Amino acid sequence: MNIQDIAENALLKELTVNQAEHGTCIVMEVATGKIKAIANLGVQPDGTYWEDLNYAIRATEPGSTFKLATMISLLEDKKISLTDNINLEGGVWKVAGRTVYDSEPHENKSFTIKQAFELSSNVGMAKLAWTHYSGNPNGFITHLRQLKLDQATGIDLLGKRHPSSRTQNPTPGALRPSPGWPSGMKC
Repeated sequence: MNIQDIAENALLKELTVNQAEHGTCIVMEVATGKIKAIANLGVQPDGTYWEDLNYAIRATEPGSTFKLATMISLLEDKKISLTDNINLEGGVWKVAGRTVYDSEPHENKSFTIKQAFELSSNVGMAKLAWTHYSGNPNGFITHLRQLKLDQATGIDLLGKRHPSSRTQNPTPGALRPSPGWPSGMKC
C-alpha cells in the first residue's frame, strides 16, 4: 500500500464516521514541504464518496490556519500570555454588526487563551484580534505579510489561487484592513 492509498482510505473512514459532505487529506514531507499525497472526496447523491473536486485548493475561509497566524501576531507583539483569560461568550459573539460562532457551544465562562486556542475557538481568536488590533489593524496586517500569507505558496498544484482578502482592494495578494475595522484606518 502506498501513501496515496493510505491517505484516501483514512479520509474515507473519517468522512463515513462523521457523515461529512466532503473532505481533504494532505500528506506533506515536513523537512522539504513536498506534497506526498492529496486525497479529496465528496459525498454523491447515492451516499457513496468519490473524488469530485480538489477541495484542498478551493477558495474558502482560512479557518484554523488563521487562528495560528493570529496567535503568532499576538504573542510576538507581547499583547497576550497563554495564561491570560478570555470569555468565549458561550460560543457566540456579536461585534461590528456581525456574529462570530464557534463550531461547538462552550460554557459562558473564562478560559485561558491556551484553552481557547486548543478549542479552536473562533470567538476567542476574533475577540483577541479585535481587542488588540482594532485600533491598529496595520500592526496585524504587517504580521500576516511577514508570515507571507499574502504570497502564493510555491507549491506546484494545478488550479491553485493567489491569496486574497475581502477588502475594498481586490488585488490578489493584497492584504488591507477589512471594511469592518474602525473607520479612518489606512494601510
